[in-house]
Amino acid sequence: HKKFPLKYLVGIMMGACFIANLVFHIKGLNFSIVFLIFVVFGTTEMAIVSLMDSMAMQYINSGVIINYSACRGVGSITYAVTCLVLGQATNRWDTGFLIPLHTILILLYLVAVVTFPTHRAPAVAKNRTELAQTSSFGAILRGNSRYTLYLIALMILFSGYMGIFTFMADVVVRAGGDNGNLGTALFIYSVSQTPMMLFLFPILKKKYPAQHLLLFSSVAQAIHCICLYAAASPMQIYLAQALEMFAFGLYIPSSVYYMNEVVLPADRVKGQTLAMTSTNLGATIGTAIFGVVIERFGVNAMLLGGNGMIIAGVLLMTLAFKK
Repeated sequence: HKKFPLKYLVGIMMGACFIANLVFHIKGLNFSIVFLIFVVFGTTEMAIVSLMDSMAMQYINSGVIINYSACRGVGSITYAVTCLVLGQATNRWDTGFLIPLHTILILLYLVAVVTFPTHRAPAVAKNRTELAQTSSFGAILRGNSRYTLYLIALMILFSGYMGIFTFMADVVVRAGGDNGNLGTALFIYSVSQTPMMLFLFPILKKKYPAQHLLLFSSVAQAIHCICLYAAASPMQIYLAQALEMFAFGLYIPSSVYYMNEVVLPADRVKGQTLAMTSTNLGATIGTAIFGVVIERFGVNAMLLGGNGMIIAGVLLMTLAFKK
């Protein structure tokens, strides 16, 4: 929106998330209420990622020097430490302390985002492309077949990837692990992304096109999930998780820069939203499908099916980049 800064939209969404989280404090909630709370979390807390990416791109496109990949790297470090600490904490106590902790973190986030500097358009003259009205989502998809095919590839790839990631606890148990091992596995998953985001990506993006980096990260994702299927102990899961440096660690910054290149300047916020929608839709489909697969056929079938969808997504992404 030209007059309503993104940070205030994000603040309103997280305010709704905070209210939903307060309801979580009520004891004896039935499944329907908990389901609705998670719907609110999904449409607020989980949905703001594309808006945060767009805020970063607004500054970068205005000439402000921001090491975007380093910013995401800081997020990965924080996530890694959180997983490690909470994995051990839930082994010692129950999960009840997570809800008040979540409340505190939402409040801290609200303070941070509201006090973030408001984006201002540069004083220099703008070209006509930048002043153009934004296109509808349908127009963006119809007018950019390469980007549309890329979004479909993302949806398929993340159906497999998030189908596996959502049930990582089952994968760890299958290999003989517990909650502590799960926390360690998630710690390695996240902290391994940090060197890529902080140091390697700024170098790689100067040498290689964003689409090549995206394709490499997708292939690495497939290899990572194949290694998870072959893992027979928590240690082998840890080794597989380390591959995330070349997988998700490379995917996150590459995808944002790729979108910034292939979508018109006026449509960049919507382009980020479409990419996040594709990944979230894929995650939704994968979680729904592989939850049933685990119940009926077991973890091995879930891993095989997830790997198959990831490989299909990689192949489709290759076709998209050849267009």
